[in-house]
Amino acid sequence: MEFSVSKSALLTELSTTQGVVERKTTIPILSNLLVEAKGTQITITATDLRVEYPHVLRSQGEERGAGTMSAKKLLELVSACCREGEI
Repeated sequence: MEFSVSKSALLTELSTTQGVVERKTTIPILSNLLVEAKGTQITITATDLRVEYPHVLRSQGEERGAGTMSAKKLLELVSACCREGEI
């Protein structure tokens, strides 16, 4: 899966999802985000099994794919890259 999105849009959405994902949970997947690429859009979904927060971002790229990643780690990575201008 490969895509290109605006740094500020991605950082904004990742910051928003932090309030939805579980930090301390007995179900580890709940601390992850589901990232799905479909055509020219990326869907980022966070859930705690009571609240679900899906958000769609416009992207460049046609490759499809999906996966999960730690919400906290992804936010840290994007934040660090945004400060350095590398993303």
